[in-house]
Amino acid sequence: MNDFERHLQDALKDATSDYRPGDPHEAKQRFMGRLRRRRIALVGGSVALAAAAVAVGVMVLPGELTDRAADTKPLPPATQLEPHELSVIPVGEAPSGIGYGNGMAWVANTDDGTIQVIDPLTNSIVETHGIGGSPDDVAVGLGAAWASDSSAGVVTKLPFLEADGPDIHVGEPGHHLDVAPGSGAVWVVSEDDSLYRIDPVTNEVRAVDTGLDRVSDVAAGQDTVIVLGGTSLTEVDPISLEATPIATVEASDNQDLQMSEGAVWVANGDAGVVTRFDLESGERSDPVYLGGNFTAIASGEGSMWMVSGDEGADGRLTRIDPVTTNIVGARVSLGGRPYDITTGAGSIWVVNHSGNSVSRIDPNELPEKDETPREMGRPLFAFSADGDIFIEDVDGQLTQVTESGADELFPSLSPDANSVVFQRGETPDGEIVLLNLLDGKSTTLGRGEWPSFGPDGRVAYSVDNQSGAIEIVRPGLDETVRISVNVDGPSAPFRVASITWDLTGEYLYYLGGWEGYGLFQVDADGGADPFEIHPGDSPLGAVLSAPFVRGRDSVNVLQACCYLRKDGRDHPYESVELGLIRFTEGGPQYRMVEGLDAKRFPPGAIAIGQASLAAIGHYELAGGS
Repeated sequence: MNDFERHLQDALKDATSDYRPGDPHEAKQRFMGRLRRRRIALVGGSVALAAAAVAVGVMVLPGELTDRAADTKPLPPATQLEPHELSVIPVGEAPSGIGYGNGMAWVANTDDGTIQVIDPLTNSIVETHGIGGSPDDVAVGLGAAWASDSSAGVVTKLPFLEADGPDIHVGEPGHHLDVAPGSGAVWVVSEDDSLYRIDPVTNEVRAVDTGLDRVSDVAAGQDTVIVLGGTSLTEVDPISLEATPIATVEASDNQDLQMSEGAVWVANGDAGVVTRFDLESGERSDPVYLGGNFTAIASGEGSMWMVSGDEGADGRLTRIDPVTTNIVGARVSLGGRPYDITTGAGSIWVVNHSGNSVSRIDPNELPEKDETPREMGRPLFAFSADGDIFIEDVDGQLTQVTESGADELFPSLSPDANSVVFQRGETPDGEIVLLNLLDGKSTTLGRGEWPSFGPDGRVAYSVDNQSGAIEIVRPGLDETVRISVNVDGPSAPFRVASITWDLTGEYLYYLGGWEGYGLFQVDADGGADPFEIHPGDSPLGAVLSAPFVRGRDSVNVLQACCYLRKDGRDHPYESVELGLIRFTEGGPQYRMVEGLDAKRFPPGAIAIGQASLAAIGHYELAGGS
């Protein structure tokens, strides 16, 4: 096709979708036995181009093609609108999806089986299509709106300026449907089944083999189709239908997919993050933390727009620079449990699922920064800086939680993230302090170093770091176990550092030694002697440190090769790398995960137990740092 035709098709394929967790409305429906997941179609081209192309191509006559009268519920008074809200438009019951195209905003109402059309010139409903069933998504492009009903396994075609088209059966009923018009066809994912191609003229359905065991999301545009399945991001040629893997992503039960110019964005709802992948180079950005457990994505107005939140709660709107992936301005709180988002007519459109409405937002009126300090949200990560303890919450906000004047080190969050334990003061006077993050009260658990919360709420720490013992306590209860972790060796004090628990709470990893350190494992109940871990394929003389448990039979470590102390000073490491130790029947086995820059680690820092690994939602190693 020529450039004008391509631009016209790009301008007509504006649409979005998302997945959503279940709630009382959704529990009424057959396919809501698990987390609700709805996803994306591409928002293509600029708003100005889209408006111009649509004006040339088609014209909508308000009020035509309706199956019942337009909704007459009154709009809220202007005084009730937030400064960034242009309008709040009442719609049908339990709206779940929204897309923009043909100069209109299209809304899928799950509980009353309708697709409604909003005219941006009047901010009112001008069409209502009673398609029945439980439509949970709508995407717009290639001359029609395409409404999906996952419970029935049906995509309903709603052609512009024509009577409503057929119900197109795709996949098996009860599988989530993700719809993306673009690149010459309508692409549909039937979750756990397959990718399908719908001819927009003949409505013929063709299954496409992606080579993936599980397909969950699809986006189309820029002369390509992107499919997400499990941990694989795969590109499908829209002509040959050949599938080529392009990247690996983190596994998630809650995902979303969106394309922007030259890139595709993948949301991981489990971790509350979104990541940008460059379509040409395959390079991935650092993850952007949004928080919450669901995310909907839209592209337009020169930005990426993310709606995120927690199950059953209201949410927030985040604006991200599509090139730098930096968050722009302040995050805006949204009511009505926002479910989906799209862009068009110079505005941002958000579906309010529990409010039975759509909010139209002016991107130029969003606050540039937070006007008032926010309370700390759900803690995600704790760290020590300049002798004080800081918490980063799921919204990316930092909060200083200690200021005692003494050095406070090695913080560890409790499994419920309501408390943090840390070391206050240096050896031999270090104290183990438990701080309740909800009420600010602190308790001293004992004297020692390197505290670590276990998965069942117990705390382990090294007893004064000289006696070769680890003490395990349960905060709030008179329950203490002391484990001897000393091994045969010199008479010098056996020191312990970098304590961490396994995922079951059955045993501990730690660094132990007299001058340098080795990596050890011991039963948490003291029922078996500790033993030093010597992977068979780790270089002779290599130093293992910073244990961080990844699973029942594996642990991440830093490996430095090789520690040398001569003439009273430490010599630089030749190499440092992130490694993985797996415990097999043949003994522990080591493999490198990522090489690191040895110059970043001071001589001897690893050998004396000062380096550590931690996870923020999930561990992401980027840029060799």
